[in-house]
Amino acid sequence: DTGGIESTIQTFINTFNTAIGRIETQTKYDKDTAKKAPLLGDGTMLELRSQMFATIQGSNRGAAGTYTTLADVGIKIGTGGTLSLDSTKLRDALAADPASVEALFTARTAVDDRFTDLGDGVRVRNTSSGSTYSTLSVIGQVEELAKRYVDGTSAVLFSRQDQLRNQVTLQETRIASLNDRLEQRRQILQTQFVNMEKAIGQLQSQQGALSSIGKTG
Repeated sequence: DTGGIESTIQTFINTFNTAIGRIETQTKYDKDTAKKAPLLGDGTMLELRSQMFATIQGSNRGAAGTYTTLADVGIKIGTGGTLSLDSTKLRDALAADPASVEALFTARTAVDDRFTDLGDGVRVRNTSSGSTYSTLSVIGQVEELAKRYVDGTSAVLFSRQDQLRNQVTLQETRIASLNDRLEQRRQILQTQFVNMEKAIGQLQSQQGALSSIGKTG
């Protein structure tokens, strides 16, 4: 089903471009309005964008065939840093070597990495098992990259989110502390001002009394 394959690939391309577009929106600087996006200069976002493009331009890992990169079958990076599909090139590749095209999207051979052999019959359980492959397609590598960033509470984006949340909490705590100090200072100044008014009022009364004494004399 060449049409179905092409439609599925186009859906992937659209999703990839949407993700890149969101990163661009959150990290851009508008020179006309001098407005900075919330994540401008954020290292995590810049690294994610870089790795996404590096992975999509990479080659099949451990899988031989006529086509080893997505560019070989018509998926390329166009103007503006977005992916596009050359349908004619894809169809030609499917006609010439469909198995090689399939490998670009589905090749995945897992390696049993549940234990690490330390020698002398000693093995320890690998806490990061399940992520080692002898063959892995380009799209499979994109999937593994996505997992590293979003899969589970220890993923990169979740960790970064926690960091930002902690920074916000710290700043809110500092603001609250500063407001308390300002309120204390306001009360002190207000008390001093009231006392000064009273003192001035007393001076005025004394001046009036002294004036009356002078008139009497």
